[in-house]
Amino acid sequence: MKILAIETSSNICGITYRKDGENIYTVESDSKRKHAEILPSYYYEIKNQSSFELSDLDGISISIGPGSLTGLRVGLSFAKGLAFSRDLPLIPVPTLMSIAHVSKQDGTIGVLLHSHGDKVYYQSFQNFDNTIVPKNIVDIYSWKEVSENDSGELKWVHWGCENFAHEFQNNIKAQPSSTSIAELGEIYFNDWVEKDPKMIVPDYISPFNFGSPK
Repeated sequence: MKILAIETSSNICGITYRKDGENIYTVESDSKRKHAEILPSYYYEIKNQSSFELSDLDGISISIGPGSLTGLRVGLSFAKGLAFSRDLPLIPVPTLMSIAHVSKQDGTIGVLLHSHGDKVYYQSFQNFDNTIVPKNIVDIYSWKEVSENDSGELKWVHWGCENFAHEFQNNIKAQPSSTSIAELGEIYFNDWVEKDPKMIVPDYISPFNFGSPK
């Protein structure tokens, strides 16, 4: 299987080419909100270095959110442009699940991604032997809500939450990565693939509707 994977859900911008179960080439950096400027150049760099043909891909895997509204729009628009040009399917990959995957943590994991102010996206997962199962629906919460509902049983994985996560003894920082988007896109290809790219929209999750962690 040949997959091109794109990650733009946060300040990280990256593309990975994956072939037959191996990540062949990755271009990734902290873009400082310049996704639209650097994504095309990353694509051509990775294409030149790995010599893949767009028409030979089985699909394009994309980090679908939640995350940066602008970043998600840029990444999905770019992925759709490539997909339409060669009639390729898209594989939308949940961003927090990809962060759980890249963390390599086993057991019950609480994943946090900073939204704005003291608001974070949160979802918990059960991860065993590289099989990740969501335990609840991803939503946005205030940090106070997350910390007050901490049972002490979770391994916390976060990105962009340095100002808050120090409250938890058991926490690690895990960077969103196109490598994880590529790997999950291959693992869950049959479950997530969408042959009509027009049907896919970013999973923004309104930053103005708050719930309580469960």
